[in-house]
Amino acid sequence: MAQSSPDASPATGQPSRAEFVVLAAGLMSLVAMSVDLMLPAFGEISDHFALANPNDRQAMITVVFAGLMVGQVFFGPLSDYVGRKPAIVIGLATHIVGSLICMFASDYTALLLGRFLQGFGGAAARIVIVAMVRDRFVGQAMGQIMSVVLTVFILVPVFAPAIGQAMLLVLPWPALFGYLAIHALVAGVWLFARQPETHTERQRFDARNLLASALIVLRTPVAMIYAIAAGCAFGTLLGYIVSSQQILQDLYGTGSAFALYFGLTAGFVALATIANAWLLGRYTMELVTGVAIGIQMAWSALFLLFLLVSDPIPPLWLWMIFITVTLFLVGMTFGNYNAIALRPLGKIAGIASSVTASLQTLFSMVVATLIGASFDMNVLPVVIGSLVMAMLGSLLMVLGRRVSAQSTASGS
Repeated sequence: MAQSSPDASPATGQPSRAEFVVLAAGLMSLVAMSVDLMLPAFGEISDHFALANPNDRQAMITVVFAGLMVGQVFFGPLSDYVGRKPAIVIGLATHIVGSLICMFASDYTALLLGRFLQGFGGAAARIVIVAMVRDRFVGQAMGQIMSVVLTVFILVPVFAPAIGQAMLLVLPWPALFGYLAIHALVAGVWLFARQPETHTERQRFDARNLLASALIVLRTPVAMIYAIAAGCAFGTLLGYIVSSQQILQDLYGTGSAFALYFGLTAGFVALATIANAWLLGRYTMELVTGVAIGIQMAWSALFLLFLLVSDPIPPLWLWMIFITVTLFLVGMTFGNYNAIALRPLGKIAGIASSVTASLQTLFSMVVATLIGASFDMNVLPVVIGSLVMAMLGSLLMVLGRRVSAQSTASGS
């Protein structure tokens, strides 16, 4: 494993830490950019393809995550066999092909195919770059680098819709897909030219060993329980994202201010990660997560009751208060669920991360599809989705604790 010191620089054959952080953040942000940059254009794209059902536009998001789900399982192990750089380059090339298909799509089916390829290819950058950080940095330096990279990654949804909105003022919507292709191309050239391969001890491809490791993950009850719980949290977030353009632009008529409102909600998710890190220095993950999910459940129930006795279309200012608080609470739980899920699988953390990430993506896609398909020019589906997912997440936590206690008691 080609690990370097925290002070690695071009003189040692490696880009400086600052350059590496920018490169890593640019790669990891590709999927988020592919989703959030396009949100302001959904109305125009829907009109261009004359979609009969306004909710059909939501597929432009869910198919990206379908591609991501498949890609996460594929590119993680691939990078162990062919190297980090080749795996990422293959993914970026796939993403570029998908972007060009979207750019020149003659029908909506072709556009969705391109979106799937964007998600599939983008999974390489999102998954493999984490392994590259582990390869290059050790100890505290690794934690510092990942913290900075993830902070930039989290902030992308705050600014991406504004970039897309600004581009739409002077360019047609296909240009946004051209921008995504250029983003992937520049990142790929930069990676190829500046970053040496970090994984020199290649593994032989062993299908039986890979399958055996995946089965261990699937047969570990705690991992499966908390992976589904993470899917509940991400499903709440994704359910809002797929409905956000219709809620903010079609329902509330925010127009070009959509990017501002969406960025505000995304900003609260970013704030939640900071608050969560501070709280975890003082309390356990289980306690922080349990309190957050309990508050989300009570908050969603109270707001739903208010909507049922008053109006399913609250004022915009009230809706923004509800959704920002809800997404803040979701941001407090998602990462913790993932960490708890991987806790008993340290020896096979790589494949475990891929399997659990794909499982939670699949579950969240189902949740988001149900929430989005229920949209009928009011906010009830998102509120109900938040309540149901909080309740399910809470039940899964109780089940997870019992299973963990039984495993500890039996010494397994």
